[in-house]
Amino acid sequence: MAFYCLKNESRKFIICVNPKCGCTTIRDWFVHTLEESLSEVDRSCGRYMIPPETLHLYPDYFKALVVQNPLRRLVSFYYKFVVTGSERWCHADQEAILSLENHTFRQFIRVLTDLAIRSCSFQHHLVSQTEQIKMIPFDEVIKTKDIAFGLKRINQRLGIVYEPLCLNASGYSDARGRNVCDITPDELSTLPVYSYDQFYDSALREMVSALYADDIHYYESI
Repeated sequence: MAFYCLKNESRKFIICVNPKCGCTTIRDWFVHTLEESLSEVDRSCGRYMIPPETLHLYPDYFKALVVQNPLRRLVSFYYKFVVTGSERWCHADQEAILSLENHTFRQFIRVLTDLAIRSCSFQHHLVSQTEQIKMIPFDEVIKTKDIAFGLKRINQRLGIVYEPLCLNASGYSDARGRNVCDITPDELSTLPVYSYDQFYDSALREMVSALYADDIHYYESI
């Protein structure tokens, strides 16, 4: 499942978040909104998840969605799973056949483009943020960069007292002026964590804009 849709039955709200969109922060916040003892909580949140296609069955629930800048999300994935050499998630396709090991960022985007041309499914960290929720009217949509403020707004509305923590966030450096899309993962691992925009030239922006057109339009419309 691409989306984590977490349902709090007692408070009657559902919050939806996609992998690489602040889901660690959201899960931590969510378990602290539950009215059961923390010792009894499923911290993986598995038992609170519902399929995205069932959201319409909860018309009286407050619904919130967290979305990430699509260009930033790809760089976050690349750093997390390609630069660090994650064996479990260092692949592009759902079948885990196309390894991204030793791929530069440009090569990574070319792999995604080839998959899209062949109508192959991306792995869940890379699927569209909007394909399953286009027709769902959300009461609150939060950009990941504003996640703390967005959760505080929900706290005020629903009477939640837990102060959200920003967990597992990438610590980008202030280094500027260098495009790093053709640098190997091995070299990148020895350098500061560059800002996402330094991974893109005009050609890569155009490719990603084609791959994630709906996500970009949705994000920019918020």
